[in-house]
Amino acid sequence: MPCWLAQADLRDPDAIDRLFEDLGGDSPRLDLLINSAASFESKPFAEITAAEYARVTEVTYLGVVHGTMAALSRMRSRDRGVIGSRLVIDDIVHTVVGVMPPGFRA
Repeated sequence: MPCWLAQADLRDPDAIDRLFEDLGGDSPRLDLLINSAASFESKPFAEITAAEYARVTEVTYLGVVHGTMAALSRMRSRDRGVIGSRLVIDDIVHTVVGVMPPGFRA
């Protein structure tokens, strides 16, 4: 089974859709997504700007949301797939694994 590692601007849902389209090529089948996104600023709290916090939040949270939405739309058309998502917020790891068996409707 082929496996790909890819990069995209995770804040942009259109970029993620393009990534999935590029990776799919002639075989658009998506069975598994391991979805993890994180960003941080490596400097003292008082030196981090509001814009930098916004970017970190967008990448860390919305990156996982956009990736999950893009994968789910492709998996639903086949009624199957597995999505594993990992969010790291304030050093707390939240792991969500979803399995969509045949016949599942989300």
